[in-house]
Amino acid sequence: FVGQYRSFNNEQIIEMWIEHDRIIRNLSHQGLRAYSLGGPERVIGGALNSFSTTIDVIKNKKDKVVAIKTSYYNHNNTPVGFFFKLDENIVNAQKAFEAANFDEARRLYELAYEDNPEHSYLKNLIDHIDYVQQKSADELLEQYKGHAGNYGPRRFYMDNGRLYYKRREEDSSLPRLEMLPIDESRYIDLTRQATIMSFETDPSGQPSSKSYSYIMDNEANFRWEHIKQDGVQNYFLKND
Repeated sequence: FVGQYRSFNNEQIIEMWIEHDRIIRNLSHQGLRAYSLGGPERVIGGALNSFSTTIDVIKNKKDKVVAIKTSYYNHNNTPVGFFFKLDENIVNAQKAFEAANFDEARRLYELAYEDNPEHSYLKNLIDHIDYVQQKSADELLEQYKGHAGNYGPRRFYMDNGRLYYKRREEDSSLPRLEMLPIDESRYIDLTRQATIMSFETDPSGQPSSKSYSYIMDNEANFRWEHIKQDGVQNYFLKND
């Protein structure tokens, strides 16, 4: 359990360590919480009069911990979250990327991906670096122009030569996200590392926006898949 973990879907970081024979969990902006062992691959925490939580480790076929699953049990639902385990190469690659040192970032991402092949977002970041380095600024600008527009509740727009995504709902408090291309039609962002946004042509001939999620099955096999569940629609036609 000991180590750092980053959310699949946002920038939250969980850090866990051992203190006085307890697992201490620090979640971004939510403070510390103590956990006790609830099994060989689970810790449990919480309070009887409010809610309880469990954290389960996810291992690959080589018995290496690659992620954790968090479950929060309260009176009416059980939200679940997944977090990738971080290592030194992943952390340093991200720092190099944010500093625009892309050659060093690519080198470290490759080392990290070799050690963590289940972390598919690392390959996406390598592909992004390779793709933008082989394209001119004008070619990227034309690509962004071709994808900008409104697709249902999704708004893709350009600002200062970059492509951004923002939900169009008036009550949406979500920040805008910069879209990073990995090829001619697919994009990632640095916040939702388990999401790929793709621009595709609908059978009707209209441009469309389609998202893919990085999901895990019951046997800890990871894959990219377009999913629609719980009333969430992840496919929209361009409407402007």
